[in-house]
Amino acid sequence: MLINKILLNYYSFGYSSGLINDEENKFKKINLNELISLSSENKLKGIEFPFDRIYKFHNIDLGIKNLQNLIKKNIKVFVDFETLDYDYLFEVIPKLAKIGINIFRIKMNHLGKVFYGGNRYISSHFDNSLKNFKIILKKIYPLLKSNGTIAVIENHQDLHSSELKQIIEDISTDNFGINWDIGNAFSVCDTPESFFENTKHLIKNVHIKDYKISKSKKGISLTRCKLGSGAVNFNNIFTKLKLIEPQLVSLSIELGAQISRECHIKLEDYWEPYSNLNIDKKNYTETVYELSNDNTVKSDYEDGLRGRDLKKCEIEDVTVSINQINKILRNLN
Repeated sequence: MLINKILLNYYSFGYSSGLINDEENKFKKINLNELISLSSENKLKGIEFPFDRIYKFHNIDLGIKNLQNLIKKNIKVFVDFETLDYDYLFEVIPKLAKIGINIFRIKMNHLGKVFYGGNRYISSHFDNSLKNFKIILKKIYPLLKSNGTIAVIENHQDLHSSELKQIIEDISTDNFGINWDIGNAFSVCDTPESFFENTKHLIKNVHIKDYKISKSKKGISLTRCKLGSGAVNFNNIFTKLKLIEPQLVSLSIELGAQISRECHIKLEDYWEPYSNLNIDKKNYTETVYELSNDNTVKSDYEDGLRGRDLKKCEIEDVTVSINQINKILRNLN
């Protein structure tokens, strides 16, 4: 049952975990203990969080000890790494493997300002970032193989499904896989359905994310929303996921960032960096426009909510989202 594999993702709380800095962000931030409590209160199986954001190099052993304590309490943990740092991974991967954590999420480092929405044309560093990413993956491959571990690459609004598939198949399908963020598929010339069809044999971890899509001056805007209230057809997606359930390690509830992601698909410049890929531009644009609202949609943060009120709202959004996902899964089962 998929419902038995669902965790609560740290990134559902982009504002209340302190990832957005502003003058009113001076309340008690959500930490790992509160994340664990929220997961337990909502009857989820555990948490997913960025290990290297919370435990720096000098604190790795403390992090491992805390993970051990969670495992002893039968709390499932899925570990993310925000930065692909070889020295850090060389130190931590054997220690994770020793306590039974043999799969974790990574993403491509950006050698400059990070972009979202698949807007490669605004990035002068994308080609070098991709080249560097492939070099690091090949470098960590022996480390993964010797420790019996798997690194799953997230579609982080920068790589198309066909690129992720090719990168992994060029190195190793035994030690690399995909961390599928469902909502992020919209951002790089895919739909959730096309992403799944391209990569289903490689998906190991899933971020259950939804977006409301609205038309914008340069294309479309992807805005945070409660799960089930946006453009993702979860009945369809969970039906597909049940087909690959044996290979899934976990899934996590992850609401989108409080800052909307605009995809500049109306601009010809947007499409030029994708010219070497076999993308059905017509089908993609027709699909996302059909799913989009004519009026601009804003997140609570973009609508002016701040401080404790926004923290409360983020927590309420997660609770509503979990209830909605549970309802969908019960109906499917």
